[in-house]
Amino acid sequence: MLWAAKAVNLLLSIFSTYLLCLISRRFLNRAVFLPIFFTLNSQFFYLSNQPLVEMTLLATILLTLYLDLKGSRLAYLGAGLASLARYEAALLIPILIIKDLLYEKRRCSTILLGFLSSIGIGVWMALSILKYGGDVNPYVYRIHLLGFGGVEFLKTMVRSLDPAEGLFGFVALSFGLLGVFTILKKFLKSILPTILFLLTYTVIHMIYPFGEVDRFAFPISWILLLFTIKGVEVILPYLRINPQAGLLRVGSIVLIFCLFLIGFHRLILLRDLSIGPYIFIIYSFLIIYLLSCLIKERGWKKVLMTAASSSLLIWIAGVHLQASVETMEEARYSNATHRVIAEWYSENAKEGDKLLMAMPWFVYYFSDLPLESFALLNDFKSRDSDSFISELKEKNITHVVWDDGWCDPTNEASFMKKSILIFDLLRGVNLPHFKLIKSIEVGPSVAYIYRFIP
Repeated sequence: MLWAAKAVNLLLSIFSTYLLCLISRRFLNRAVFLPIFFTLNSQFFYLSNQPLVEMTLLATILLTLYLDLKGSRLAYLGAGLASLARYEAALLIPILIIKDLLYEKRRCSTILLGFLSSIGIGVWMALSILKYGGDVNPYVYRIHLLGFGGVEFLKTMVRSLDPAEGLFGFVALSFGLLGVFTILKKFLKSILPTILFLLTYTVIHMIYPFGEVDRFAFPISWILLLFTIKGVEVILPYLRINPQAGLLRVGSIVLIFCLFLIGFHRLILLRDLSIGPYIFIIYSFLIIYLLSCLIKERGWKKVLMTAASSSLLIWIAGVHLQASVETMEEARYSNATHRVIAEWYSENAKEGDKLLMAMPWFVYYFSDLPLESFALLNDFKSRDSDSFISELKEKNITHVVWDDGWCDPTNEASFMKKSILIFDLLRGVNLPHFKLIKSIEVGPSVAYIYRFIP
Protein backbone atom coordinates (compact mmCIF):
# COMPACT_ATOMS: atom_id res chain seq x y z
CA MET A 1 0.00 0.00 0.00
CA LEU A 2 2.81 2.42 0.87
CA TRP A 3 4.59 1.54 -2.39
CA ALA A 4 1.43 2.31 -4.36
CA ALA A 5 1.08 5.70 -2.62
CA LYS A 6 4.70 6.52 -3.47
CA ALA A 7 4.13 5.56 -7.11
CA VAL A 8 1.08 7.82 -7.27
CA ASN A 9 2.99 10.72 -5.72
CA LEU A 10 5.85 10.24 -8.16
CA LEU A 11 3.44 10.47 -11.12
CA LEU A 12 1.66 13.43 -9.55
CA SER A 13 4.98 15.23 -9.08
CA ILE A 14 5.60 14.93 -12.85
CA PHE A 15 2.05 16.10 -13.57
CA SER A 16 2.48 19.05 -11.18
CA THR A 17 5.74 20.05 -12.88
CA TYR A 18 3.98 20.08 -16.24
CA LEU A 19 1.09 22.17 -14.87
CA LEU A 20 3.56 24.63 -13.38
CA CYS A 21 5.09 25.06 -16.84
CA LEU A 22 1.69 25.80 -18.34
CA ILE A 23 0.61 28.20 -15.57
CA SER A 24 3.90 30.12 -15.51
CA ARG A 25 3.69 30.71 -19.28
CA ARG A 26 0.69 32.96 -18.59
CA PHE A 27 2.53 35.25 -16.17
CA LEU A 28 6.30 34.95 -16.77
CA ASN A 29 8.57 35.79 -19.71
CA ARG A 30 10.77 32.74 -19.01
CA ALA A 31 8.28 30.14 -17.85
CA VAL A 32 10.85 27.40 -17.23
CA PHE A 33 12.33 29.12 -14.15
CA LEU A 34 9.28 28.49 -11.95
CA PRO A 35 9.26 24.66 -12.31
CA ILE A 36 13.07 24.53 -12.10
CA PHE A 37 13.33 26.47 -8.84
CA PHE A 38 10.25 24.78 -7.38
CA THR A 39 11.54 21.28 -8.07
CA LEU A 40 14.90 22.25 -6.53
CA ASN A 41 13.16 22.65 -3.17
CA SER A 42 14.07 19.75 -0.89
CA GLN A 43 10.42 19.46 0.17
CA PHE A 44 9.52 18.63 -3.42
CA PHE A 45 12.03 15.77 -3.47
CA TYR A 46 10.96 14.54 -0.07
CA LEU A 47 7.20 14.60 -0.66
CA SER A 48 7.52 13.02 -4.10
CA ASN A 49 8.56 9.73 -2.48
CA GLN A 50 6.42 9.82 0.66
CA PRO A 51 2.89 8.41 1.09
CA LEU A 52 1.64 11.84 2.22
CA VAL A 53 -1.25 13.89 0.85
CA GLU A 54 0.65 17.09 -0.02
CA MET A 55 1.57 16.05 -3.56
CA THR A 56 -2.04 15.10 -4.31
CA LEU A 57 -3.15 18.40 -2.83
CA LEU A 58 -0.66 20.34 -4.95
CA ALA A 59 -1.63 18.55 -8.17
CA THR A 60 -5.37 19.13 -7.70
CA ILE A 61 -4.83 22.80 -6.75
CA LEU A 62 -2.68 23.38 -9.83
CA LEU A 63 -5.19 21.54 -12.03
CA THR A 64 -8.04 23.71 -10.73
CA LEU A 65 -6.18 26.98 -11.24
CA TYR A 66 -4.95 25.96 -14.70
CA LEU A 67 -8.46 25.01 -15.86
CA ASP A 68 -9.71 28.33 -14.52
CA LEU A 69 -6.97 30.17 -16.46
CA LYS A 70 -8.25 28.45 -19.60
CA GLY A 71 -11.79 29.57 -18.79
CA SER A 72 -12.97 25.96 -18.45
CA ARG A 73 -15.94 25.17 -16.22
CA LEU A 74 -14.15 21.91 -15.41
CA ALA A 75 -12.28 24.00 -12.84
CA TYR A 76 -15.17 23.24 -10.48
CA LEU A 77 -14.50 19.52 -10.89
CA GLY A 78 -10.86 20.16 -10.04
CA ALA A 79 -11.89 22.15 -6.96
CA GLY A 80 -14.15 19.30 -5.85
CA LEU A 81 -11.29 16.82 -6.18
CA ALA A 82 -8.93 19.17 -4.34
CA SER A 83 -11.40 19.51 -1.45
CA LEU A 84 -11.33 15.72 -1.05
CA ALA A 85 -7.53 15.73 -0.95
CA ARG A 86 -7.54 17.91 2.16
CA TYR A 87 -10.16 20.13 3.74
CA GLU A 88 -8.51 23.56 3.20
CA ALA A 89 -8.59 23.09 -0.59
CA ALA A 90 -12.38 23.43 -0.33
CA LEU A 91 -11.62 27.16 -0.25
CA LEU A 92 -11.21 26.93 -4.02
CA ILE A 93 -14.94 26.35 -4.49
CA PRO A 94 -16.22 29.68 -3.05
CA ILE A 95 -13.22 31.43 -4.65
CA LEU A 96 -14.26 30.21 -8.12
CA ILE A 97 -17.86 31.19 -7.40
CA ILE A 98 -16.82 34.72 -6.37
CA LYS A 99 -14.62 35.14 -9.44
CA ASP A 100 -17.32 33.92 -11.84
CA LEU A 101 -19.99 36.08 -10.22
CA LEU A 102 -17.74 39.10 -10.68
CA TYR A 103 -16.70 38.44 -14.28
CA GLU A 104 -19.25 36.06 -15.83
CA LYS A 105 -22.95 36.44 -16.64
CA ARG A 106 -23.83 32.75 -16.18
CA ARG A 107 -24.82 33.19 -12.53
CA CYS A 108 -27.28 30.28 -12.27
CA SER A 109 -24.81 27.77 -13.73
CA THR A 110 -22.09 29.18 -11.44
CA ILE A 111 -24.18 28.56 -8.32
CA LEU A 112 -25.16 25.08 -9.59
CA LEU A 113 -21.56 24.11 -10.35
CA GLY A 114 -20.47 25.44 -6.97
CA PHE A 115 -23.11 23.30 -5.27
CA LEU A 116 -22.19 20.17 -7.25
CA SER A 117 -18.47 20.60 -6.53
CA SER A 118 -19.27 20.94 -2.81
CA ILE A 119 -21.06 17.58 -2.58
CA GLY A 120 -17.84 15.66 -1.85
CA ILE A 121 -16.68 17.86 1.03
CA GLY A 122 -20.29 18.03 2.26
CA VAL A 123 -20.54 14.25 2.48
CA TRP A 124 -17.12 14.15 4.15
CA MET A 125 -18.28 16.64 6.82
CA ALA A 126 -21.53 14.74 7.36
CA LEU A 127 -19.69 11.44 7.83
CA SER A 128 -17.28 13.16 10.22
CA ILE A 129 -20.19 14.43 12.33
CA LEU A 130 -21.74 10.96 12.36
CA LYS A 131 -18.43 9.35 13.34
CA TYR A 132 -17.63 11.63 16.25
CA GLY A 133 -21.19 12.24 17.38
CA GLY A 134 -21.18 14.70 20.26
CA ASP A 135 -17.38 14.65 20.52
CA VAL A 136 -15.24 17.47 19.21
CA ASN A 137 -13.62 16.85 15.83
CA PRO A 138 -9.90 16.02 16.30
CA TYR A 139 -8.85 19.01 14.16
CA VAL A 140 -10.83 21.41 16.36
CA TYR A 141 -9.56 19.58 19.45
CA ARG A 142 -5.96 20.19 18.40
CA ILE A 143 -6.58 23.92 18.06
CA HIS A 144 -8.21 23.98 21.49
CA LEU A 145 -5.28 22.20 23.13
CA LEU A 146 -2.32 23.65 21.22
CA GLY A 147 -3.53 27.12 20.33
CA PHE A 148 -3.07 28.97 17.05
CA GLY A 149 -0.10 28.54 14.73
CA GLY A 150 0.06 32.33 14.33
CA VAL A 151 3.09 34.03 12.83
CA GLU A 152 5.02 30.76 12.96
CA PHE A 153 3.34 29.76 9.72
CA LEU A 154 4.39 33.05 8.09
CA LYS A 155 7.99 32.21 8.99
CA THR A 156 7.51 28.78 7.44
CA MET A 157 6.24 30.41 4.24
CA VAL A 158 9.36 32.60 4.02
CA ARG A 159 11.52 29.57 4.76
CA SER A 160 9.92 27.72 1.84
CA LEU A 161 11.55 30.29 -0.47
CA ASP A 162 14.97 29.72 1.04
CA PRO A 163 16.49 26.23 1.30
CA ALA A 164 19.41 27.80 3.21
CA GLU A 165 17.01 29.29 5.80
CA GLY A 166 18.90 32.58 5.70
CA LEU A 167 18.65 36.08 4.23
CA PHE A 168 17.71 34.80 0.76
CA GLY A 169 14.12 34.13 1.85
CA PHE A 170 13.54 37.74 2.89
CA VAL A 171 15.22 39.08 -0.28
CA ALA A 172 12.99 36.78 -2.34
CA LEU A 173 9.96 38.02 -0.40
CA SER A 174 10.88 41.62 -1.30
CA PHE A 175 10.95 40.73 -4.99
CA GLY A 176 7.73 38.80 -4.43
CA LEU A 177 5.88 41.91 -3.21
CA LEU A 178 6.93 43.73 -6.40
CA GLY A 179 5.82 40.71 -8.43
CA VAL A 180 2.39 40.70 -6.75
CA PHE A 181 1.67 44.31 -7.67
CA THR A 182 2.90 43.78 -11.23
CA ILE A 183 0.79 40.66 -11.81
CA LEU A 184 -2.27 42.25 -10.19
CA LYS A 185 -1.93 45.25 -12.48
CA LYS A 186 -1.59 43.19 -15.67
CA PHE A 187 -3.51 39.98 -14.93
CA LEU A 188 -6.09 40.79 -12.23
CA LYS A 189 -8.83 38.51 -13.55
CA SER A 190 -6.44 35.59 -14.19
CA ILE A 191 -4.55 35.80 -10.90
CA LEU A 192 -7.50 36.62 -8.60
CA PRO A 193 -8.33 32.98 -7.64
CA THR A 194 -4.65 32.28 -6.92
CA ILE A 195 -4.32 35.38 -4.72
CA LEU A 196 -7.51 34.63 -2.80
CA PHE A 197 -6.46 31.02 -2.26
CA LEU A 198 -3.03 32.10 -0.99
CA LEU A 199 -4.58 34.52 1.51
CA THR A 200 -7.30 32.19 2.81
CA TYR A 201 -4.97 29.18 2.99
CA THR A 202 -2.52 31.27 5.01
CA VAL A 203 -5.22 32.37 7.45
CA ILE A 204 -6.39 28.76 7.91
CA HIS A 205 -2.87 27.61 8.81
CA MET A 206 -2.25 30.59 11.09
CA ILE A 207 -5.28 29.34 13.04
CA TYR A 208 -4.31 25.67 12.89
CA PRO A 209 -1.40 24.61 15.16
CA PHE A 210 1.89 23.16 13.88
CA GLY A 211 2.68 26.28 11.87
CA GLU A 212 6.34 25.29 11.90
CA VAL A 213 5.76 22.14 9.80
CA ASP A 214 7.34 22.78 6.38
CA ARG A 215 5.07 20.52 4.36
CA PHE A 216 2.01 22.61 5.25
CA ALA A 217 3.50 25.54 3.29
CA PHE A 218 4.40 23.33 0.34
CA PRO A 219 1.07 23.59 -1.59
CA ILE A 220 1.36 27.40 -1.77
CA SER A 221 5.15 27.87 -1.97
CA TRP A 222 4.99 27.85 -5.79
CA ILE A 223 2.74 30.94 -5.65
CA LEU A 224 5.33 32.81 -3.59
CA LEU A 225 8.00 31.69 -6.04
CA LEU A 226 5.90 32.86 -8.99
CA PHE A 227 5.66 36.36 -7.51
CA THR A 228 9.38 36.38 -6.68
CA ILE A 229 10.44 35.48 -10.22
CA LYS A 230 8.04 38.08 -11.65
CA GLY A 231 9.58 40.68 -9.35
CA VAL A 232 13.05 39.80 -10.64
CA GLU A 233 11.82 40.13 -14.23
CA VAL A 234 10.52 43.62 -13.44
CA ILE A 235 13.80 44.73 -11.85
CA LEU A 236 16.17 43.41 -14.56
CA PRO A 237 15.44 46.11 -17.20
CA TYR A 238 16.16 48.85 -14.66
CA LEU A 239 19.51 47.21 -13.93
CA ARG A 240 20.21 47.33 -17.69
CA ILE A 241 20.84 43.60 -17.76
CA ASN A 242 19.89 41.76 -20.93
CA PRO A 243 17.98 38.59 -19.92
CA GLN A 244 19.78 36.81 -22.78
CA ALA A 245 23.24 37.96 -21.65
CA GLY A 246 25.83 35.24 -21.16
CA LEU A 247 26.73 36.55 -17.68
CA LEU A 248 23.11 36.26 -16.54
CA ARG A 249 22.86 32.74 -17.93
CA VAL A 250 26.04 31.71 -16.11
CA GLY A 251 24.77 33.38 -12.94
CA SER A 252 21.45 31.52 -13.19
CA ILE A 253 23.23 28.18 -13.61
CA VAL A 254 25.48 28.92 -10.61
CA LEU A 255 22.47 29.93 -8.48
CA ILE A 256 20.55 26.80 -9.47
CA PHE A 257 23.57 24.62 -8.71
CA CYS A 258 24.04 26.29 -5.30
CA LEU A 259 20.38 25.74 -4.44
CA PHE A 260 20.75 22.11 -5.47
CA LEU A 261 23.75 21.69 -3.13
CA ILE A 262 21.88 23.37 -0.28
CA GLY A 263 18.83 21.17 -0.84
CA PHE A 264 21.09 18.11 -1.09
CA HIS A 265 22.66 19.00 2.25
CA ARG A 266 19.25 19.42 3.91
CA LEU A 267 18.11 16.07 2.56
CA ILE A 268 21.18 14.37 4.02
CA LEU A 269 20.21 15.73 7.44
CA LEU A 270 16.79 14.07 7.24
CA ARG A 271 16.83 10.80 9.11
CA ASP A 272 16.30 7.50 7.28
CA LEU A 273 15.99 9.14 3.86
CA SER A 274 16.88 6.97 0.90
CA ILE A 275 18.72 7.84 -2.31
CA GLY A 276 15.44 8.30 -4.18
CA PRO A 277 15.12 12.10 -3.81
CA TYR A 278 18.69 12.62 -5.05
CA ILE A 279 17.89 10.73 -8.22
CA PHE A 280 14.79 12.84 -8.62
CA ILE A 281 16.85 15.97 -9.32
CA ILE A 282 17.98 14.37 -12.59
CA TYR A 283 14.43 13.23 -13.21
CA SER A 284 13.04 16.77 -12.79
CA PHE A 285 15.55 18.39 -15.12
CA LEU A 286 14.94 15.77 -17.81
CA ILE A 287 11.19 16.34 -17.61
CA ILE A 288 11.59 20.10 -17.89
CA TYR A 289 14.03 19.75 -20.79
CA LEU A 290 11.66 17.39 -22.60
CA LEU A 291 8.74 19.75 -22.14
CA SER A 292 10.72 22.74 -23.40
CA CYS A 293 11.81 20.78 -26.49
CA LEU A 294 8.31 19.61 -27.28
CA ILE A 295 6.88 23.09 -26.83
CA LYS A 296 9.49 24.87 -29.01
CA GLU A 297 9.70 22.63 -32.09
CA ARG A 298 8.93 19.17 -33.38
CA GLY A 299 10.80 16.85 -35.72
CA TRP A 300 12.10 13.32 -36.07
CA LYS A 301 15.17 14.16 -33.98
CA LYS A 302 12.92 15.44 -31.20
CA VAL A 303 10.70 12.39 -31.44
CA LEU A 304 13.75 10.11 -31.22
CA MET A 305 15.11 12.08 -28.27
CA THR A 306 11.71 11.93 -26.58
CA ALA A 307 11.54 8.14 -26.99
CA ALA A 308 15.07 7.65 -25.62
CA SER A 309 14.54 10.08 -22.75
CA SER A 310 11.19 8.52 -21.87
CA SER A 311 12.84 5.11 -21.60
CA LEU A 312 15.46 6.62 -19.31
CA LEU A 313 12.75 8.26 -17.21
CA ILE A 314 10.96 4.95 -16.77
CA TRP A 315 14.22 3.36 -15.59
CA ILE A 316 14.92 6.22 -13.19
CA ALA A 317 11.35 6.01 -11.86
CA GLY A 318 11.89 2.34 -11.07
CA VAL A 319 15.17 3.05 -9.31
CA HIS A 320 13.58 5.92 -7.43
CA LEU A 321 10.70 3.81 -6.14
CA GLN A 322 12.90 0.87 -5.27
CA ALA A 323 15.35 3.09 -3.40
CA SER A 324 12.59 4.68 -1.32
CA VAL A 325 10.93 1.44 -0.15
CA GLU A 326 12.23 1.71 3.42
CA THR A 327 11.91 5.48 3.82
CA MET A 328 8.59 5.32 5.71
CA GLU A 329 9.20 2.07 7.57
CA GLU A 330 9.60 3.80 10.91
CA ALA A 331 6.36 5.77 10.54
CA ARG A 332 4.56 2.61 9.43
CA TYR A 333 5.62 0.74 12.56
CA SER A 334 4.88 3.75 14.77
CA ASN A 335 1.30 3.97 13.45
CA ALA A 336 0.87 0.23 13.99
CA THR A 337 2.07 0.69 17.58
CA HIS A 338 -0.56 3.37 18.16
CA ARG A 339 -3.23 1.00 16.91
CA VAL A 340 -2.12 -1.69 19.38
CA ILE A 341 -2.20 0.90 22.19
CA ALA A 342 -5.74 1.88 21.13
CA GLU A 343 -6.93 -1.73 21.10
CA TRP A 344 -5.44 -2.39 24.54
CA TYR A 345 -6.87 0.80 26.03
CA SER A 346 -10.32 0.16 24.54
CA GLU A 347 -10.40 -3.28 26.15
CA ASN A 348 -9.00 -2.28 29.54
CA ALA A 349 -10.13 1.29 30.19
CA LYS A 350 -12.58 1.82 33.01
CA GLU A 351 -14.94 4.70 33.57
CA GLY A 352 -12.99 7.79 34.59
CA ASP A 353 -9.64 6.57 33.20
CA LYS A 354 -7.53 9.09 31.33
CA LEU A 355 -4.48 8.25 29.22
CA LEU A 356 -1.66 10.77 28.73
CA MET A 357 0.39 10.77 25.51
CA ALA A 358 2.55 13.11 23.46
CA MET A 359 0.21 12.64 20.47
CA PRO A 360 -3.09 11.05 21.60
CA TRP A 361 -5.03 11.67 18.39
CA PHE A 362 -3.75 8.54 16.62
CA VAL A 363 -4.82 6.34 19.53
CA TYR A 364 -8.12 8.19 19.84
CA TYR A 365 -8.80 7.60 16.14
CA PHE A 366 -8.27 3.85 16.43
CA SER A 367 -10.16 3.50 19.71
CA ASP A 368 -13.87 3.65 20.48
CA LEU A 369 -13.42 5.92 23.50
CA PRO A 370 -14.46 9.59 23.93
CA LEU A 371 -11.96 12.44 23.85
CA GLU A 372 -12.32 12.86 27.61
CA SER A 373 -10.38 9.59 28.00
CA PHE A 374 -7.20 11.19 26.59
CA ALA A 375 -4.84 13.97 27.60
CA LEU A 376 -2.16 15.83 25.65
CA LEU A 377 1.33 16.05 27.13
CA ASN A 378 1.97 19.46 25.57
CA ASP A 379 -1.00 20.82 27.53
CA PHE A 380 0.90 20.35 30.79
CA LYS A 381 2.51 23.43 32.41
CA SER A 382 5.05 21.50 34.47
CA ARG A 383 8.79 22.13 34.11
CA ASP A 384 10.17 19.52 36.52
CA SER A 385 9.30 16.04 37.81
CA ASP A 386 7.78 17.18 41.11
CA SER A 387 5.35 19.63 39.56
CA PHE A 388 4.62 17.04 36.84
CA ILE A 389 3.49 14.48 39.44
CA SER A 390 1.27 17.10 41.08
CA GLU A 391 -0.26 18.04 37.76
CA LEU A 392 -0.93 14.38 36.94
CA LYS A 393 -2.91 14.16 40.16
CA GLU A 394 -4.82 17.38 39.45
CA LYS A 395 -5.81 16.23 35.96
CA ASN A 396 -6.83 12.75 37.19
CA ILE A 397 -4.43 10.93 34.87
CA THR A 398 -4.52 7.15 35.30
CA HIS A 399 -2.21 5.98 32.48
CA VAL A 400 0.91 7.41 30.85
CA VAL A 401 2.39 6.21 27.55
CA TRP A 402 5.96 6.60 26.34
CA ASP A 403 6.52 5.75 22.68
CA ASP A 404 9.60 6.22 20.53
CA GLY A 405 7.55 7.68 17.69
CA TRP A 406 6.71 10.96 19.43
CA CYS A 407 8.83 11.05 22.58
CA ASP A 408 12.24 10.79 20.95
CA PRO A 409 14.43 13.24 22.95
CA THR A 410 16.39 14.09 19.78
CA ASN A 411 13.27 15.35 18.02
CA GLU A 412 13.36 19.15 17.79
CA ALA A 413 9.70 19.74 16.88
CA SER A 414 8.18 22.26 19.28
CA PHE A 415 5.20 20.11 20.20
CA MET A 416 7.57 17.39 21.37
CA LYS A 417 9.47 19.53 23.89
CA LYS A 418 7.34 18.41 26.83
CA SER A 419 8.47 14.81 26.23
CA ILE A 420 11.35 15.51 28.62
CA LEU A 421 8.80 15.19 31.44
CA ILE A 422 8.43 11.47 30.71
CA PHE A 423 12.02 10.90 29.63
CA ASP A 424 12.67 8.34 32.41
CA LEU A 425 9.81 6.16 31.18
CA LEU A 426 11.79 5.13 28.09
CA ARG A 427 13.58 2.47 30.17
CA GLY A 428 10.44 0.34 30.39
CA VAL A 429 10.77 -0.48 34.12
CA ASN A 430 8.77 0.28 37.26
CA LEU A 431 9.47 3.70 38.73
CA PRO A 432 8.10 5.70 41.69
CA HIS A 433 4.51 6.64 40.81
CA PHE A 434 4.68 4.64 37.55
CA LYS A 435 3.97 0.92 37.28
CA LEU A 436 4.75 -0.72 33.93
CA ILE A 437 1.69 -2.72 32.86
CA LYS A 438 2.21 -3.21 29.12
CA SER A 439 5.16 -3.30 26.71
CA ILE A 440 4.44 -3.08 23.01
CA GLU A 441 6.90 -3.82 20.21
CA VAL A 442 5.96 -3.64 16.54
CA GLY A 443 9.04 -4.05 14.39
CA PRO A 444 11.60 -1.50 15.62
CA SER A 445 8.92 0.68 17.26
CA VAL A 446 8.49 0.47 21.04
CA ALA A 447 5.88 1.81 23.47
CA TYR A 448 5.38 1.41 27.22
CA ILE A 449 2.07 1.85 29.05
CA TYR A 450 2.35 2.82 32.72
CA ARG A 451 -0.26 2.95 35.45
CA PHE A 452 0.10 6.20 37.35
CA ILE A 453 0.10 5.69 41.12
CA PRO A 454 -0.65 8.98 42.97
